[in-house]
Amino acid sequence: MNEGHGKVIISALNTPPSDLLLSNDYMPENQAIGTRVGQFFTIDPDDANQTGTYRYELVSGEGAESNARFELTQGGVLKTATLFDYEIDPMTFSIRVRTSDEFNASMESSFLIFLLDETTLVVDTMLPEKAVDGGVIVGVRVLNDAKVYELGVLLAGRPISSPNQDGVVRVPVLTAGQGSLSSQVYLPGFMQGVYEQWFLPDPEWSTLYAVAYGINVEGETYGLEEVFDLDKKASRYDPLTGAQAMDNAPGWWESPWLGNYYRSESGWMLHLDLGWLYPSPSAGGGLWMWKEAVGWIWTEDGLYPYLYSAGLENWLYFFGEHEKSRLLYDYGERNWMNLNERSVDEKEEAR
Repeated sequence: MNEGHGKVIISALNTPPSDLLLSNDYMPENQAIGTRVGQFFTIDPDDANQTGTYRYELVSGEGAESNARFELTQGGVLKTATLFDYEIDPMTFSIRVRTSDEFNASMESSFLIFLLDETTLVVDTMLPEKAVDGGVIVGVRVLNDAKVYELGVLLAGRPISSPNQDGVVRVPVLTAGQGSLSSQVYLPGFMQGVYEQWFLPDPEWSTLYAVAYGINVEGETYGLEEVFDLDKKASRYDPLTGAQAMDNAPGWWESPWLGNYYRSESGWMLHLDLGWLYPSPSAGGGLWMWKEAVGWIWTEDGLYPYLYSAGLENWLYFFGEHEKSRLLYDYGERNWMNLNERSVDEKEEAR
């Protein structure tokens, strides 16, 4: 924590705050305006239980040279008010903050905020490998230490000239969103290495073209294109669910424990009961699925229709359809959830 020293303004019959603390005193470059930097906290001799209410504001005086580059809410949240570029801006910024209690007794302190340099990702495309279940293993190798938002592979049945060309499938291998569902959160403790994902190619593809990509605050970078010859015989087994391809119904699968679903080329799954889901294999077994109305949920053979919610940190039970509503029972809140209560666009073209 960063703390400073400054003048104390005393209000009669009330002891002023004795210290002002900031939860975080650094920020990465190139963040959007309004990005949270940290939270201020007040130490007050009259508030031993820390239940008091305090007001915060940026003030002029010693150490206030960079006040205009930041925004401070009355509740003490410090945010960026301008863009910061490590190659142009200084490495430190000085601000001055006043905290006041409910009786207007206050103190002021100056703080240094440090700007962190970000590194452009260097990624290499792994040559796809055939998997025993009929799919392929694709991957990305990161060649330098750098914080990332997302790693993945662009895949197509013809040469890839642009990440936005028709027919290109973007397959995330590692994303910050899997825990937080926020593209503005860094993956913690990220290091160099190889990151892989299973993928089921389109049965019409005879050749697989792959290009690795990585995204961080410096932008999106790409590896070289790799080419892999595919078996023209389409796989009839989905290792995610143990499902078999359904005859005379292209794209549809029948799982002995999860039921029937359709797999789109983009990786999304249209489950007959749960609707659109994005499946992801679980390292410890089972299946993670992202559902717009509930976030990440986990289940496995022998447990479904019981589902564990990562966001709620408790178990759900899928009851099924009742009066045209798909119902989940939340064991933590002890109430029913309606999967239709949010506006969810469950159309393949929206994926």
